[in-house]
Amino acid sequence: MSYAGPAASNRESSLPILLPRAIPSAIKHDSAVFAAGLAIGVVFGAGVALMLAPRSGAGTRRALARRGRRVARRGGDVWDALRETLDSVASR
Repeated sequence: MSYAGPAASNRESSLPILLPRAIPSAIKHDSAVFAAGLAIGVVFGAGVALMLAPRSGAGTRRALARRGRRVARRGGDVWDALRETLDSVASR
């Protein structure tokens, strides 16, 4: 038989006590750090993408504008289809 350490009741009493007010501030801090890292990553990635783009600046801007319009059009179509589906389900 091997020794597995102190009984469970002793381990529970040695756990740190977390105050309810301490948890939200830690979560807010972690969220802020994540958001800052995400923003830095997006800016850095966009800069690298523009430097490595196979087209000139004007050509890249035209292509991005074209894609943006296409995505907006498709997004509007999907939104309209979703609205129609929700309206039909709500009217049942």
